[in-house]
Amino acid sequence: MKYIKRIKAWTSLSVIELKPSKSKDSLVGLREEMKQYLGKYPEIPLIVMAEEGTVLSSLGISEKMVKWSENGLSVVNFLVGSSYGIHPDLKSLAHFVWSLTPLTLTHDHARIILCEQVYRALCIQKNHPYHHV
Repeated sequence: MKYIKRIKAWTSLSVIELKPSKSKDSLVGLREEMKQYLGKYPEIPLIVMAEEGTVLSSLGISEKMVKWSENGLSVVNFLVGSSYGIHPDLKSLAHFVWSLTPLTLTHDHARIILCEQVYRALCIQKNHPYHHV
């Protein structure tokens, strides 16, 4: 995706999608997905994407990212959950819970919007003409 390539040129943020559990029980599946994430990324600060999170403008997320950087968060994972969401215990470990919109989005759409907004936030920080104010 073009936004991920552009983002990687400027920073080490990652967009993570969990491999969906095959469990028919949603809570069991969410627990398995949480273990999957923590097994791969136990120490990396986590930004969870969830409908109930804080809705921010493009300028707002740009300001948030500047604060994260100032606080030493040079590596951050943005986590898009599976179709059942994200286990509450994993959400509780998040540095921030961000909602792109109160609407329910497909994973493909959420990923594209997330990556574009992260790229836009970086452009705002760098006074790049991509973001027209």
